[in-house]
Amino acid sequence: MGLACLVSLISLMVLPVMVLLMIGCDRDAGSADAAVAPSPSGRIQRIVSLSPAMSTMLVDLGGDELVVGRTPWCRGIDGATVVGTLEGPDAELLLAAKPDLVLVQPPTSGIDPAVLELQRRMGFQVIAQRLDGVEDITAVVRALSDRGVITESVEEAWLDRTEFIREAVDLDGASAEDASVVELVMLHSVDPFGLVGRDTYLDEVIRAAGGRNLVRRSGWIEAGVEELVSLEPPVVVLVMAKSDDGRRLATLRSLPWKKTPRFEMLLSPDAFEPSTRIPDVVADLRSVLDPSASTPTREESP
Repeated sequence: MGLACLVSLISLMVLPVMVLLMIGCDRDAGSADAAVAPSPSGRIQRIVSLSPAMSTMLVDLGGDELVVGRTPWCRGIDGATVVGTLEGPDAELLLAAKPDLVLVQPPTSGIDPAVLELQRRMGFQVIAQRLDGVEDITAVVRALSDRGVITESVEEAWLDRTEFIREAVDLDGASAEDASVVELVMLHSVDPFGLVGRDTYLDEVIRAAGGRNLVRRSGWIEAGVEELVSLEPPVVVLVMAKSDDGRRLATLRSLPWKKTPRFEMLLSPDAFEPSTRIPDVVADLRSVLDPSASTPTREESP
């Protein structure tokens, strides 16, 4: 092999490695950093959302036209490039997206260190918020308003629209003597049995809709048949994103209940995201719990 050919081959082998090292190693101040620098105007112009729920908020509140990167599960922003998942971004794709702002829904362990390292190198802002209830959703709305992504009037409209939910949470549900309260168990899955526990956004939905959650434990609970049946709920609500022709409800009906409960299905893909559509989910659950009541028209999102 000639010397010129050998040099060309080595160059082809080294170039991809150098591209990858740009992400993991310090770079000189100059063209590489300038290529990914935030907007010089200081305004948020390019957003990457690593949270489907936060993406839905942007669609509802405005600002979705600024999204340049998303997860595969984000709805309503199909034109944006997939750059990662809830678990974290693809570093090369995030680098190419050149975001001014990254939205993250971190686990209990905290923000992915890779995101923090990329933030240090690229200089983008981060909104990181766990979404366990309406106050957490409100924190994201306020953060978007503070950064000029949405207007203050939109923030105020959200606060007004969700005041009844906060009041229901503060009261910890209606009085035990209130005959209109519906005691229930809510499931988000059947195989395994996934119970909606306390201190979750769907528990807040239950309270705001006039229900009382019979599950006393906190979080998202995987339960066996014995635990589920022992709760003796008058009503069982199964949350589903789409219909399965009644197969899961049939599974629930077949359990050895001491007294057969009333079974209801809450068919709502929005129920699986703690987003700005939570008031709509409350309205849907109200109509399920009291079918005789007139179903309220869904309000337009602020």
